[in-house]
Amino acid sequence: MEELHKRGYAGFILYYRIGEEARYPNPQDDVARALRDIIDHAEEYGVETEGYSLWGSSAGGHLVGSFGTENMGYKKYGLPKPATIVQVYPVVTMGEYTHPGSRDNLLGLNATQEMID
Repeated sequence: MEELHKRGYAGFILYYRIGEEARYPNPQDDVARALRDIIDHAEEYGVETEGYSLWGSSAGGHLVGSFGTENMGYKKYGLPKPATIVQVYPVVTMGEYTHPGSRDNLLGLNATQEMID
């Protein structure tokens, strides 16, 4: 984060619910709440609100990817669309190649086929 600041980029670390609390829409709610706070305090924080990016790794990659969609993310929450989504080794599939623990954390132990799809 320090290197981004040195190069003139503002960065924030957003905390979101994990484990049993990680089921949709809890993490998306957390991102929306954090983004709304940043936007509401942009002048105080000295940041631009247009052209923002979301970065996430692993489950965080899944989260930023879903937040970049209209139906699960930014539009649902009435927030501006992110200009860029950076996903680092994201959880992007729920099929046979998904880590079972990740699928269980995100969808629960009794996920329906509709949820998996």
